[in-house]
Amino acid sequence: MKTYSIIIPVHNAIEYTKNCIPTILSVLNESDSDYNKVPIVVVDDGSTDGTGEWISKNYPFIHLLNGDGNLWWSGGINVGVRYAIDKLKVDYVLLWNNDIIPAPDYFGQVQKIINKAESPPIICSVIYDKSKPDTIISTGSYFNNRTGSLKHHNYRVKEAQLDTENIIINCFGGMGTLIRKDVFHNIGYFDEFTFPQYYGDTDFGLRASNAGYKIILNPKQKIWNDKSNTGLHSKKGGVKELFDSYRSIRSLYNIKKDIKFYSKYSRSIFAYKALLYKHSIFLLSFCKRKLITR
Repeated sequence: MKTYSIIIPVHNAIEYTKNCIPTILSVLNESDSDYNKVPIVVVDDGSTDGTGEWISKNYPFIHLLNGDGNLWWSGGINVGVRYAIDKLKVDYVLLWNNDIIPAPDYFGQVQKIINKAESPPIICSVIYDKSKPDTIISTGSYFNNRTGSLKHHNYRVKEAQLDTENIIINCFGGMGTLIRKDVFHNIGYFDEFTFPQYYGDTDFGLRASNAGYKIILNPKQKIWNDKSNTGLHSKKGGVKELFDSYRSIRSLYNIKKDIKFYSKYSRSIFAYKALLYKHSIFLLSFCKRKLITR
């Protein structure tokens, strides 16, 4: 039987971790697995809210690794993946966040698909919105290097309208993604220097796709994401918060990272139109909110 490890990078937000760990263990037990068969690796990147202490006290069997607060998402994932592959000798790693909840049969479905004789190298989950449980966020992604469009398949589609036929996936959003160890051996790890937070997962997926690895969706792997714990938001802030959105590593609208990503992967000058559109919509939305609240 092939093995896998769950990799969870955390930085503060202990309330999410206190819900995440017991939920994982409960669902593992329901699938006739446990932490001995499926080791959990938590990378605590310099939390100051007692996260590491809480895990050590309540779950001493969890593999707890520590960072200094500068790992960010890509660096934290890399620390956990290296440990799982080199020390725990697993065949796959499963990327996880402390703000997602798995379906009751989730880990059973994971074990089934990786045990196949021709097990896929990269496997995505169906990601739902926790606040709207029947609404899908992603079933894998596709970046068009000519138009610059980064599309999350089935984004905001209701479960009843879910269409997983004939979708092409060349990148992914990280959470709930299974990656076989040989992928890391052949293309390297996540680029924690160029894309420490956003684009780290997308960049890895594109590098894997360009190297010939197929990324598939397993429709039976279902998770729910609490989006309120994601990124840097300036919805209630002023001009300072707006500019922080353009500069912060935690922001989806970090201009420097956007330009680096498009410079690396776009194959047409027209691709930058998508980037211009993204920032125009963000700026217009900010201005609209300020006008309404005056």
